[in-house]
Amino acid sequence: MNVLARIIGMAAHYPLRLILAYVSALAAIAFSLALPWLFGNAIDLMVVRDAVTGKFVKADFTLAALVFHGVGILGVSLGRGFCDFARTYTTESLSQKVSFDCRNLLYDKLQNISFAFHDKEHTGDLMSRATADVEAMRRFVNMGMIRSLDVVVRIIAIPFILVFLNWELALVSMIFVPAIVLRSTFVMRALRRKWLHVQEVMGESVTVLQENLAGMHVVKAFASEDYERRKYNRKAEELRVEYFDAERMQGTNSAWMTLYFTFALGVVLWYGGWQVVTGDLTAGDLAKFFLYLNQLTFPIRASAQIINTFSRAMSSGQRLFNVLDASSPVSEKPNAAELGRATGHVRFEKVGFSYEDRSPALREVDLDAKPGQVTAILGAPGSGKTTVVNLLPRFYDVTDGQITIDGDNQELTLHVDEAELEERRKHWQPLEPRYTRGVLAKYAKLVTSAARGAVCE
Repeated sequence: MNVLARIIGMAAHYPLRLILAYVSALAAIAFSLALPWLFGNAIDLMVVRDAVTGKFVKADFTLAALVFHGVGILGVSLGRGFCDFARTYTTESLSQKVSFDCRNLLYDKLQNISFAFHDKEHTGDLMSRATADVEAMRRFVNMGMIRSLDVVVRIIAIPFILVFLNWELALVSMIFVPAIVLRSTFVMRALRRKWLHVQEVMGESVTVLQENLAGMHVVKAFASEDYERRKYNRKAEELRVEYFDAERMQGTNSAWMTLYFTFALGVVLWYGGWQVVTGDLTAGDLAKFFLYLNQLTFPIRASAQIINTFSRAMSSGQRLFNVLDASSPVSEKPNAAELGRATGHVRFEKVGFSYEDRSPALREVDLDAKPGQVTAILGAPGSGKTTVVNLLPRFYDVTDGQITIDGDNQELTLHVDEAELEERRKHWQPLEPRYTRGVLAKYAKLVTSAARGAVCE
């Protein structure tokens, strides 16, 4: 529930839209609850039961009373339509605002967190969190937060109205409520686990696709198209099976909800019709009862979708907030000094480094790169060339020794603030092999004109 509370807190950043959404939703509910009452009164106005013959005959009514009820029904219907439009507009805009914030927060987090986090996470899984998980949270704001109010209010208000109309008939119509509550609770717990697994498998499938597309030239070079196709098909088939299982569970729950209501409707029709025949209930009151009971079909059927929305939001929100709450291993040091304009004297003094608990990638590395000097780092694959380069801008923290720039300790020159990071790292420019000859020439000219040392792979 803490995940849902955080999503609601993000929606609360837009109080005007949130308030308008709830107000318009409550107004639409009020108009819809007034319609059955007007219809029932109109029926009792025109039709009465003869106490002697027991037959239903036309009642004496004035044209003014008939016009009043007709205009009232028309006005209430128009008011309900306007409020439904306002609720839909404000709810959709609110959900889009929340999803916009989620995407930006996730993107900013991925941009600023250190390389150590990306070493452990698959790119495809991160892409899945930025798309499918954010969309699930958007649907929760739309369906779970706002539409659930409609479900809750109707489930509470309509039974009270039914009891007021005829308490015996109301008790008969509520016989299936305990079964509905128990089944809803069970399905919600099961769906949360199921959707969490579905989102994980979806992330894995996107990872396979992303890695395949990024390395397409390697796949074609080794004629591995069939192998890659089979690998992706296996993951896609697993996703299809898990997704179908989740949808089957949701569809079964919806069918059971409808079955419960249909049984209740049949029992009410039999008992209510008998009361009308015996004179214990008017035709208008029976019409009111059926219309109100019919309005219960929406919350009963929608409850399955609401449960599904809550379950997906909890699983997707957990995955998204795990990224947002991740702490960066590289953090700001107390009283860190600004780098300023460096002359480019870089020194590695007994530097050691290891990726988490794995064997050390570097051991006691000493390096002295003077200003204006070009230093080439050569070695076999896996010898630590890239690691040396990534330690210089402090994408990682050294585990032993220290790195100094112009004689200052490296830890005293990095600031987490974005402007300070740009100031810190604009003295360092990696040249990737995929750059074109023109781009490489541009960087070489820039480095030469600035008379700065460059550390290149």
